[in-house]
Amino acid sequence: MKLIASVLVLIFLGLNISYCQNLDSQIKQEFNQREWDAIVDYVNEETTLLYINEYPNKTKEESISAKLLDSILKDNSVLEPIDNKKILYIIEIGWGKTTNNIFKPISVLKMNSPKNLDSLFSKVSSLLEKRKSKVHESLEFIGLKNKILEAYNPDFENEIIVKYNTSESNIIPPVEVKSGINYYGYLIIPSVLFFLLSIFLFLKYRSLIKGIEELKGLLNNEKIITNKKDFEIEDLRNAIKDLNIKSNASNIIDKNKMDRLISSSHKLDKTHGEDKVSREIILTTVNNPREAKILYAGKPSLESKFLNISNEPVANQTIFKLTVDQENEKIACFEVALISAFMTRNITNSPDDYLFRVCNQENSNKDFSREIVTTKKGRAEFHDGQWTVREENKATIKFQ
Repeated sequence: MKLIASVLVLIFLGLNISYCQNLDSQIKQEFNQREWDAIVDYVNEETTLLYINEYPNKTKEESISAKLLDSILKDNSVLEPIDNKKILYIIEIGWGKTTNNIFKPISVLKMNSPKNLDSLFSKVSSLLEKRKSKVHESLEFIGLKNKILEAYNPDFENEIIVKYNTSESNIIPPVEVKSGINYYGYLIIPSVLFFLLSIFLFLKYRSLIKGIEELKGLLNNEKIITNKKDFEIEDLRNAIKDLNIKSNASNIIDKNKMDRLISSSHKLDKTHGEDKVSREIILTTVNNPREAKILYAGKPSLESKFLNISNEPVANQTIFKLTVDQENEKIACFEVALISAFMTRNITNSPDDYLFRVCNQENSNKDFSREIVTTKKGRAEFHDGQWTVREENKATIKFQ
């Protein structure tokens, strides 16, 4: 019975894990340089148009440029986007600031890595947020990711893609796009039936085990009573040993203190031809503080939880150093502690994924500086077996 229940649970978990991995692998798919250039151009052109249309009051020049851009991008496609130079020329006519603030910075992302949609949309959202724009929260912007996935994955089973705001923990309403055939949908009913059956068998197995444990408890109760006196005698012996050890240690400490108290310093003062000797007793105290526990962590999760915790720094993985509070071991302060040049390069190229989930920034890294300084340590709390950072307890960092 136990074997059957275990097999059913494993089948149910396997189906769900397989489905989640299938969807996640499509979203985090790596593209080659040619595909990546086309994707960045497409996202750049469509995002710029959404940014321009966000402005309610436009001048005559701005309106003409916006209408012209809108008409050209009606024929835009993911696999063959409109020529970037042509779009740049139209935008510069009435939207010079937008060119420098949005269009050109997104074009630079062609050189960034990793070349996947999560990384691209995270950086574009961060750029729009800095310009105090709400475009990245719109359904049209989120739909761009779905169109790209459809174009490069013909069998893409699109369920619901949810975009997380990188600066807040708000979840933007999802976009549902129906495309392809979702073969996993046919497995829902069998999975539910397997799950319910496994629960029933588990409850039966649990009641059987409970009865066996009660029987074992009755048999062991007599042994406990028989051995109780032996345990009491052994505890008494251990207590006597502890008292002897503490007494000897106390005598040694008192002797050391007396030796230090006897030490003195002599000073000669020959004023008025007389020697004056002053004695100063030096009092010393022994202070042996307990060393703080140090932990090391790697890239944090989207939920601001530290991953890959270790007692020693790990090459090409460690990013943060956590110092556990001596009074409360469920609290720790943390700071950036980059170990290798390889990790420094990855982090400065993608700070949204590696830093900003648990850190706030004093300045932008537009110059791609390689040195990161912690100006204010953050605070992490240990819950459910993981170190978690709340929004108000984030660390503050500075690029220089």
